[in-house]
Amino acid sequence: MQIVMPCLSLPKYVESLLTTYYTVVLDWFSGQVYTNLLKRDPQHLLVQLSKQINWVKLEDLCRGFHHDQGAGAPPTHSSAQLARALLVGYLYNWPLRQLERQIRFNLIVKWFVGYSVYADGPDHCTLERFEVWVAEHQHRAIFDAVLGQIDQSMPEEHQSAQQQQIGDTYAQEANAAKESLVHLIRHACKRLLTALANADAARAALVRTQMDVTTLFGAPKERREYYLTELQRAVRLQTTVVAALQCTQLVQAQLDAVPPLVSDVNKGVISWINIVHKILADEVQINTVPIPPVAVTGSDPSPSQSAATPPPVPPAPPMPSPEPSAETESDPSPSQSAATPPPVPLSPPAPSAEPSAETESDPSPSQYAVTPPPVPPTPLTPPAETGAPVAMTDADPSLRQSAATPPPVPLAPPAPPDKKATPVPVVPPPTSDGTCVVKRAVPVKGAYRIGSATDPDATYRLHGPNKSALGYNVNVLISRNFVRDIEVATGAQPDASILPDMLLSQQARHNLIPTKVIYDMAAGSGKMRHSVASATNNHTLIVAALPNAGRHTTAFGPEQFILSPDGLALTCPNSKTSFVAVRSGSGDGRNFHFLANPCADCPVWSQCRSQRPGSSRMRQVFISDYRSEVVAARLYNQTDDYKADMKSRFLVERTIAALVRHNGGRRSRRCGLPMADFQAKMNATAFNLKRWVRLLFLSAQTAKIPAVA
Repeated sequence: MQIVMPCLSLPKYVESLLTTYYTVVLDWFSGQVYTNLLKRDPQHLLVQLSKQINWVKLEDLCRGFHHDQGAGAPPTHSSAQLARALLVGYLYNWPLRQLERQIRFNLIVKWFVGYSVYADGPDHCTLERFEVWVAEHQHRAIFDAVLGQIDQSMPEEHQSAQQQQIGDTYAQEANAAKESLVHLIRHACKRLLTALANADAARAALVRTQMDVTTLFGAPKERREYYLTELQRAVRLQTTVVAALQCTQLVQAQLDAVPPLVSDVNKGVISWINIVHKILADEVQINTVPIPPVAVTGSDPSPSQSAATPPPVPPAPPMPSPEPSAETESDPSPSQSAATPPPVPLSPPAPSAEPSAETESDPSPSQYAVTPPPVPPTPLTPPAETGAPVAMTDADPSLRQSAATPPPVPLAPPAPPDKKATPVPVVPPPTSDGTCVVKRAVPVKGAYRIGSATDPDATYRLHGPNKSALGYNVNVLISRNFVRDIEVATGAQPDASILPDMLLSQQARHNLIPTKVIYDMAAGSGKMRHSVASATNNHTLIVAALPNAGRHTTAFGPEQFILSPDGLALTCPNSKTSFVAVRSGSGDGRNFHFLANPCADCPVWSQCRSQRPGSSRMRQVFISDYRSEVVAARLYNQTDDYKADMKSRFLVERTIAALVRHNGGRRSRRCGLPMADFQAKMNATAFNLKRWVRLLFLSAQTAKIPAVA
């Protein structure tokens, strides 16, 4: 260490002593600075935490970050210092670069982490490596250790958590932007080729030589998607999908080649192949359209030679369409004919007002064209001898209407578009081999859709109409003051679906099972109540509203029907019994059939059926396998205890607000479900530490108030 002495005239023996004991003097001076600093603010959050936390256990958890034996110099930054730095970063929601700067220049932070005044703290790269190591090796150890110390310090909180807990979910946005479908497919293919290149560069280079890279990834100066028409976008999507399928086939062929790749590397490449296939299966519909050969005998083909029979149209999502006319089969669109479209024969207007098949709601061959074919002028109908009016068109404005022609009827204003109607998919022209790719409509898209190849673990979380977020679904369970457990699932995971696993986790780690769990309607189904009761051996009661509690209808529901004790017969409110039950294909339960003949003269027909009296249709009544749980919940939800329990649900909303607004729980810092889950646990740890210090401070203030005689 090079010592730079200040420009002071010191005696020689003083300079000699300072030079000899320079490190000792700096440490002594650092201690003096910190002692005077801590006296100025003894109630600081970090000062109070340093007194309450048992650092020995936390340091032992992180001790494996450094090697104890082997070659190399001693670690510059101990695991204890890095563990404290990690906690400080989450306490104040600082990114790593800001945390590095705070440790270097903020004296109270530097003291808490464990560095002297003149010491250099860790840089952001060291902090990053340490945090990733903790996430992989001690994923929830810090959260459980802090929560265990809180329970030891405040036993009443542990007892409160055993009595009741409150649960809910919130969205955590992914550290990735939503991608358009074409960009998503291209990005996934790029990551697939990158994974193959990391495994075997020679095989990746061979795949690139065998595929058309420009077709898949686009030209260097390709026109942006938002400048394209709907048909041009559909054509680009079809080209990209076909090239992506070829890319996955070539990569799979290299994986099947000899010698095989290492197992771990092979799994990484296969996972990206599966991701590409999932994106295609969720977002597009791929069909093969058989195209018959076209017989061309001359340079000027006739209309009959251009396209004798149009290829069948690939199926599209179902939607209402008008009755097709007979003229569709013999009138191919220009895109299906040869290079020069045949002339369209003129014909008089159809006598009926039935809609033609070539409308926007009918996926007809006319949708292949960029623009609809020009409509030829309709020839005039010769007037009849009886003096009938002449049918005129707007094609020739010079003609005049005859005296017998009635005045034109003003057109009605167009009806406003139906926002709920499914948009008509644009069908591009099929490829040379007959492949046609159609983008799926929203109702028929796949489940757990991937929104970005940057973070394929993130999916869309739907939470209300027109409210979706690409990211993760965070499930949280709290007591009155602390977060007891927190788990992160992908965004499309239904709310409360992992509630039984969270209860089992608390039992295994903290020897705690709550008597009640207060939740919203997401946990109120009979299936969820049965799962929680099975996981906790009937120890935990779900307090939540039933999903169908707000149904506004006068028809009899399943709750008005009486099931026999053996479950084989169901009796309606009019004492009609059915023994015919069929297992439901869409739910966990059975459908009991009530035929129309026994119910023909039923006095409560209108309250039971939506059909008119005398209808021959039967009535089906779904009886869930979890009927007993639903009946018990309906009875409990009518008591005063249920009302008192639901009054405490606001506590979880307050906790979630603190997590997302003051502890960085709204947006994920890294990609991947494991890192998002680790971040959520550290956010909850920071919340628990702040709440712990606050409650201790309030308890101390209350103890200072003298008791009133």
